Amino acid sequence: MKKLNFRLTAVSPWFLYGADPRGIPELRAASVRGQLRYWLRAILGAQNLGLAALWQAESAIFGSAEGGSTVAIRVFGKAPTLTKAYMLPHRAEERRRAKADAIPIGYSAALEVVTRFGVTLPSDAWSALKVWSLLGGIGKRSRRMFGGVDLSLRQGTEWYAASASPEALMINVQDTLNMAIKAHGGMAKPSFPTLHPDHSWVMVGTKTYSDPEQANIDLFRDLLRIPYFRAHEQTFGQAMNGRRSSPLIAQLRQVGDDVVPVLTVMRSTPDQNIDWAHMKALMTAAETYFDGKTVWGGW
Repeated sequence: MKKLNFRLTAVSPWFLYGADPRGIPELRAASVRGQLRYWLRAILGAQNLGLAALWQAESAIFGSAEGGSTVAIRVFGKAPTLTKAYMLPHRAEERRRAKADAIPIGYSAALEVVTRFGVTLPSDAWSALKVWSLLGGIGKRSRRMFGGVDLSLRQGTEWYAASASPEALMINVQDTLNMAIKAHGGMAKPSFPTLHPDHSWVMVGTKTYSDPEQANIDLFRDLLRIPYFRAHEQTFGQAMNGRRSSPLIAQLRQVGDDVVPVLTVMRSTPDQNIDWAHMKALMTAAETYFDGKTVWGGW
């Protein structure tokens, strides 16, 4: 049995809801597990696997109805002292900013990753954990600067060098993806989001923020809501004619006492309502606006 202990910390408000019917935020292992499954698919999908092969590979690590999981995820920690935070702080009218209960910035919990007896941690599970810690989030609005996570080994060893500088974070994201993505050959546009470099784009900014809400405001008011991009809002995940999750995952990562933006895009089909030229224009504009650099993919 292999056991790894981590400290999971909120770097932006977590809008998480669990079993409590009153809608009280709570951190559950199932929420983390769901994120790891998502990023595992993004990693494995870059190998041009069919859906059946992908499901088999995912099930071998995280289990399915037919078999148990090789890897167990556990979370431990005190119940958080909740805060009120805006989910939509970019909106001009206060009543439309959707203030809600949230797990606050700075809250930490223990995250334990355990394998079955005699089983080492699969390399793809390790990669999913690392990629999630660098690119992903948790809970509602986790594609729009909230739900940001910081993951460090319980012994105190940092997972990545974001605490040193944005440039160190860039290097670690690039190195992690180079190790995680095993197939770099050409691939047709996939039917689900993957991190294949032909169909993904990761940008890390150097513009720092002390307030995650301000990062959200800047993303919307100075980028997503300007007329050029607003005219193509379905490209970025607008809920019209049926909802599709945004191909854009805008997140924040810790650098010293501040946070920096990390933007990830993954192209997939069906995409009849998505204008990838405008997504390219957004990522190019974001790179300039956030003083950033493309560290993976691009088109």
